[in-house]
Amino acid sequence: MEQTIAMDPSKHYLGKVCKHGHEHENSGQGLRRKSQRDCVECKRLHDKNRKRPWGDNRGGWLRRRYGITEAEYDALLKAQAGACAICRRLPADIRLAVDHRHNNGWVRGLLRTKCNQGIGQFDDDPATLARAIEYLLSV
Repeated sequence: MEQTIAMDPSKHYLGKVCKHGHEHENSGQGLRRKSQRDCVECKRLHDKNRKRPWGDNRGGWLRRRYGITEAEYDALLKAQAGACAICRRLPADIRLAVDHRHNNGWVRGLLRTKCNQGIGQFDDDPATLARAIEYLLSV
């Protein structure tokens, strides 16, 4: 069954029919997106048929990006009692981020986004983090 795309004037406009002949509701015109000026139907078909090298699931992404399986992620999460390895807080509604060493890819643990970005701002350098802690304690 063909999906009908509703025209939203804030996002779409009617223009010439694309090279594939996608016509909007037999109007003789094509429905195009204002932001990219491409045919809405072509975009929908492209997204539907796009091949993702890591698959459509999180397991494929974890394997490709960090070299771990979903079972290994779940084991890390269980070992950390479902909480962030740094602040020990439970995540709100999202999964914990996989923290890894950038020089060799080794997974260190699971962190909340704030903690993960925080250590990233210090370039994962323990000496710099130690100086930051010393500074916080002295003030």
